[in-house]
Amino acid sequence: MDYTVVWFKRDLRVYDHAPLAHAAARGPVLCLYVLEPSLWAQPDSALQHYQFLRESLRDLAQQLRDCGARLELAVGEVPEVLARLHALQPFARLMRSEEHTSELQSPCTIS
Repeated sequence: MDYTVVWFKRDLRVYDHAPLAHAAARGPVLCLYVLEPSLWAQPDSALQHYQFLRESLRDLAQQLRDCGARLELAVGEVPEVLARLHALQPFARLMRSEEHTSELQSPCTIS
């Protein structure tokens, strides 16, 4: 199956998300968020950051469900997570969310 992985990093929204809209226009999409232990081990990480992230991921997951998609969560360092995913089911493209996007697009035609 030819599909695109959209890796959500900091930009946890559906609307005005150019990589997600472009991926959805090409065909099937796997939406992915990776919890990276090395980032959470940083001295400036705090419980309130994690709680805010959990709430944001819940909102993102609901927005994706409303569009007919789902959010997959993985734990590990990104290179290893992507390698495992590719070994299980090779993907054709990987698109990363950007922190700033100027295009206003709605991807609610996700396959």
